Amino acid sequence: MKKIIVILVFAALIIVFGLEKVVFGIEEVVNWVEEVVERSFFTVKLSELEKRNDVYYEKKTQKPYSGSYLKPYSGKFIDTYRNNAIKEKGTLKGGRRDGEIKAYREDGSIEKIETFEDNVLNGKCEAYYEKDEKGNHIMHTGHYKNGEQDGEWKHYYKNGNLKRTGYYKNGEPNGEWKHYYEYHDKDGKLMRVENYKDGEPEGRWEHYDGNVNPIRVEHYIDGKRDRESEHYDENVRPIRIEYLEVNYIDGKPDEKWEYYGENRKRMSGSPVDQGECKEHKTVTIGSQIWMAENLNYAVEGSVCYDNKAENCTKYGRLYNWNTAKNACPDGWHLPSQAEWEKMTAYIGGLGIEGKKLKAGNGWNDKNDGSNGNGTDEFGFSALPGGDGNSDGSFSNVGSVGSWWSANEYNSSTAYSRRMNHNSDNAYWYGNPKPYLLSVRCVKDIIFNNPVNP
Repeated sequence: MKKIIVILVFAALIIVFGLEKVVFGIEEVVNWVEEVVERSFFTVKLSELEKRNDVYYEKKTQKPYSGSYLKPYSGKFIDTYRNNAIKEKGTLKGGRRDGEIKAYREDGSIEKIETFEDNVLNGKCEAYYEKDEKGNHIMHTGHYKNGEQDGEWKHYYKNGNLKRTGYYKNGEPNGEWKHYYEYHDKDGKLMRVENYKDGEPEGRWEHYDGNVNPIRVEHYIDGKRDRESEHYDENVRPIRIEYLEVNYIDGKPDEKWEYYGENRKRMSGSPVDQGECKEHKTVTIGSQIWMAENLNYAVEGSVCYDNKAENCTKYGRLYNWNTAKNACPDGWHLPSQAEWEKMTAYIGGLGIEGKKLKAGNGWNDKNDGSNGNGTDEFGFSALPGGDGNSDGSFSNVGSVGSWWSANEYNSSTAYSRRMNHNSDNAYWYGNPKPYLLSVRCVKDIIFNNPVNP
């Protein structure tokens, strides 16, 4: 019926305006006619239906004076914004979404296209970025099966280049996933190759730089790093080999390290705080050595959370920014934003950097009741030490961890790297300089105590 109406309207327009004018604007005419038909008596607005338990009903009138009853609606529907622009359109069957459903933004651009069967996602789906001067750009394509992601999925950058592609099974990543850099040729520039089994890392993971040279190779069993892990410099020469045993102690692997410095000398040894002659727990991430615990150096301008010594023992001290700049011991310094970014780029995992860095316990549960702890995949062991205000009050212990960076935002504010129990990512935050936050130091000199091969 819809096609018949479109043809009849099109014929009428030819009679009124002439064939040449109508054909010249045929695309606009067809779109206009289709929208008119969508809003016609063949289509009902969702707001005109009654929703009960995710089923939409229409009110039917019985014989005169015998009242009315509700019947699940079957047919086309539209939903609109306040400005009357179409928000969603598709088909209901027995009051439930069925078939292809299109969702639109308020500016009329397409947001997503999904396929339903009896109100459950089943079939092809597409999502789009917000429209710009070049039009709509695809964000991702994939399939659902019984409400869960299934089969091959492809994600794209806004410029149209492939971002990542891989397979799902029962809603979990399964098999090989490939990630690509944003700017590359038509064949893609590989960033990372991951392998999964039932949603957990499994097998070989490969990381590449912008020239598609290998920078790191890892191995996983049951979601945990296992076996030898190789790290390479820009000339594809090994800079470190890590030997990770299958046996884990308190969720962390037994480790043996080998480093390759200048002139290809093999180096080893524990970073030592030369100022206090105190050995700190450390972790090597890429070419950087970080403290694997929050700084706990008592100095003016620092306090324990709630002014209780046991909190310093557990979380380290909290420092204002001016104190934090000079609190790290000799041979260490307060990391810049660039150093934080270098570290989080190295560990990979778009949007889940926080999860990889957070300790495996000590974090509050998420608001939905799920586990707020991390995987501590690299031994960084980030803890939620909370923060202190300049008025002497404290907040967020157990929920938030914030670490000063060396970068200022302006004369009164500086940047901090922040993680919280309710999110898997790590993000930047601007804090007034008198605020009291945690500190992680990064090593000035990467290697010491050289050992000849």
